[in-house]
Amino acid sequence: MRLFRCQDARYMVLTPKSIQSCAPYSFSARAFGNHSYTLKTELQRSYSGNTISSITTEILPGDTNTVTLQVPCNLTSWSIYLILTGTGETTFNNRQYLSVNSRNMEIIIQTDKKVYKPGQTVKYRVFGVRSDLQVVCSNYTVTVTLDKNGKGTTVITTEKLKTIAYGRYLSYKTIIGQVNVTDDATGATYISQTSQISVTRTREKLSFVLNPQNYKPALVNRFYIELKQMDGKPVLEPGNIIVSARVKILIPEEPATEPPPPSENSDNSSTPTPPTTPRWRYGHYGWGYGYPPWWYDPNCKDPQYRYENLPEKNLTVPANGLVTYDLLVNETDSVEVYLKVYYVEDTDVYTSRTLTSFKSPSNTFLSVSLKTNKPASGKKVELELKATREFSRVYYT
Repeated sequence: MRLFRCQDARYMVLTPKSIQSCAPYSFSARAFGNHSYTLKTELQRSYSGNTISSITTEILPGDTNTVTLQVPCNLTSWSIYLILTGTGETTFNNRQYLSVNSRNMEIIIQTDKKVYKPGQTVKYRVFGVRSDLQVVCSNYTVTVTLDKNGKGTTVITTEKLKTIAYGRYLSYKTIIGQVNVTDDATGATYISQTSQISVTRTREKLSFVLNPQNYKPALVNRFYIELKQMDGKPVLEPGNIIVSARVKILIPEEPATEPPPPSENSDNSSTPTPPTTPRWRYGHYGWGYGYPPWWYDPNCKDPQYRYENLPEKNLTVPANGLVTYDLLVNETDSVEVYLKVYYVEDTDVYTSRTLTSFKSPSNTFLSVSLKTNKPASGKKVELELKATREFSRVYYT
């Protein structure tokens, strides 16, 4: 703070030594005794002498007034002078250097959703807050730019932002928005930090419920698939989904057989003659021409698999968006199932899942399901048991 006063105690002015853009600058002025004066306060740029803000206040005898000047938002100069001029019964002329606080305010952008689909309306709210948590009352202009693979930006006006069209330029991109705060009095503009509005290429999404990881061969495995909008709301006209399954099956190793008797050689020896010419053979690196490497063991074979596609299922999506899918893999030697689900109305909406078979040393699987809808304490419940082979009795705890 800085104190101005005269020797005969006719006036006193107490002022801060710094100002802040877009924030009011206030100080205290007092008139002593029976002397009044007119106080003219000005903020001037030191290098040009231009007045950026001024106010005239009448200070009556014995009164203490708070004088407030409006500081513009485009204040970028570091050399600002406060000029105090008193006229009337008390005259004086004082000058004080003020430092400028560069941190003026924060601009906040709020939207009603995190992710938007093409065709939806983007509702947003913009406001500025000073360091003292006071809201800045000013006009706001929203400018939205769209990245075009690093080749520049395309400006999207506020009208286009409010109702996003179905154009492809918004199908795969993210909107980058900046808010410009404009001062009505000076026309100065301050740009906020960048805010992102994500736009997806699809309206709906598919997902597996409960995140399944495994299945049981030769038994019916029930899975749940959910179709909903990107914001989590149900789809108004769901339609159908198609589920396809591809099964990976282990080819069992053939039992070993007795080797054929050795052939008779020209020298009447019983040891067969090794081959002397290279031949095509299958090794660890695939088919090749030449002898196998020294570390190749013909008795150690890589497992062999075959693949089988199950019939596709066309399922109708109910109003709640939850679809029940039953998977039956009859091959007990299957080790993996790849599921792919896509939306009939929009093939870009799809999901996939790879399921692995449960491990069973006896290659036997059992499933238990609850048939009673509402089990209660002290009441009997009905269970359904299924197994890949017959059983005479069941023990449970």
